[in-house]
Parts: sequence; structure tokens; C-alpha cells
Amino acid sequence: MTYLAVWKVLEEMVTDFRKKEVAIPSEVMSSLKSAKTMINILEADPACGETAQKIEEHLGSVEPFLVSEGQKRFGTDYAEEWIKRLDEAGRKMLEKGKGEKRFIPGLPREQKWIRVKPSTELPIEKVKP
Repeated sequence: MTYLAVWKVLEEMVTDFRKKEVAIPSEVMSSLKSAKTMINILEADPACGETAQKIEEHLGSVEPFLVSEGQKRFGTDYAEEWIKRLDEAGRKMLEKGKGEKRFIPGLPREQKWIRVKPSTELPIEKVKP
């Protein structure tokens, strides 16, 4: 399951609610933000076992609220359309390496680090200290 694709669909749903001036509780928004943070952590360090479970918990609390609230306010067709989009997003496979990682696990905190990309124009001997 691609959590980022599901998260994006839920974010689109929140945006649609806001356009239609529907209030969204702060707990729902907090869960959505937490899910995004956990998705970034999972992408940076896939070895974290409980991260996927926490992502599912956060997304699992946001999705039912948004779908049920959409059904109450805008009808069954509206809710079914979003459910279909969520199902498609859950099955969709995103390409690996699409985004650039900003967090690298395992680096010591007491040192300052910079990322250097060597070019073919500069010989490696000049880069080495």
C-alpha cells in the first residue's frame, strides 16, 4: 500500500471540504499531519517496523471521518466517489526515488554535515582533503 498516495487523496478531500466551507476538527487535521510526518520517516528509514502501523492508525482515523461527513453533507454519490479514489490510491504503486531524501538516519549529531556532489569536471584528488 502506498501511504503517500492515500494521504494525498485525503488532503484533496480536506481541501474540497474547505472550499465548501465545512469545518474540520483539529484532531482530524492533527492526525493527517502526523501521518505525513510518519510517511517521511518511513521513507527515510524503512527498517522502522512500527512506523507503518502508526501511519495506518492515523490514516484510519482520518478517512472514516471525512467519508462519513461527506456522505452526511453532500450525499452518497460524493462519498462513493472519494472511496473509489482512495481505493485506487491504495493500489497505486509510486516510483521509487521520486523525491529527494532530506533526512539521513545514523549520522552523528555532534558534527556538522554538508552534502557534496562531485562533478566530472573536478578530479577526485582535489576533493579529498
